[in-house]
Amino acid sequence: IQAGRDLGAGSYLGVPLLHEDRVVGVLGLWRADFGAFNDALVDIAKAFAEQAVIAITGAKTLRELRERTAELAHRNSEFGERIEQQAATIDVLKTMSRSPDDTRPVLELIVRRAQELCNGEAASLFRFDGEQIHFETVWWPDGDREALDNLRKLYPVPVSPATLNGRAILGRCTIHTPDTREVTGLASAVQGIGARSRLNVPLLDDGVAIGTIALNGRDPGGFSNSQILLMETFAEQAVIAMRSTESFRGL
Repeated sequence: IQAGRDLGAGSYLGVPLLHEDRVVGVLGLWRADFGAFNDALVDIAKAFAEQAVIAITGAKTLRELRERTAELAHRNSEFGERIEQQAATIDVLKTMSRSPDDTRPVLELIVRRAQELCNGEAASLFRFDGEQIHFETVWWPDGDREALDNLRKLYPVPVSPATLNGRAILGRCTIHTPDTREVTGLASAVQGIGARSRLNVPLLDDGVAIGTIALNGRDPGGFSNSQILLMETFAEQAVIAMRSTESFRGL
């Protein structure tokens, strides 16, 4: 009221903004003349107050609806991702059962599904014999054959911490590289196949590294936690396939 007096207002009309019997604001009208507002002006003010409530609560409802829609879309996306991942692991197990004496079909399927589900540029798998790393298989659907041939020519190579595969094997841990250009001494052939980001997961058999599975990303930034977990699952399946084949051949 005092603020109105300071502005030279002679009369004031205040209409509460009510939403479900809860006051969410007030619509105030000031005028210089003294005297009450007539009924027509009061009704108009009440109508504007109702419109203000609709605008305020409508904006809030729309915002909440958008938030809920985004949350639902995220949940659906995660659910769909989990279904795809489960289907991929089942496919690998089926292939494993069909070829117990040959790991190649299983390993080829693993790298293909890894590239597809983790949105990678290429996925590859390497064996480690205790001294050297051997190139086993790769899935690179849009790859450059010449760049791939150059990569193959690098192997076998002695295990070394100077390479990402070597670090994964020697450290027996997953190596996530969001930007390969920040890694000094990385072979140019690796970058030549579009590996701006890279994920190297060791194949561990009772704690002993017997190889790695690697995922290349087209862009820097790396891979999500769910993609890393999926790659580690594929690594476990590759170990099972390799171990099972050795056991079958020993029968």
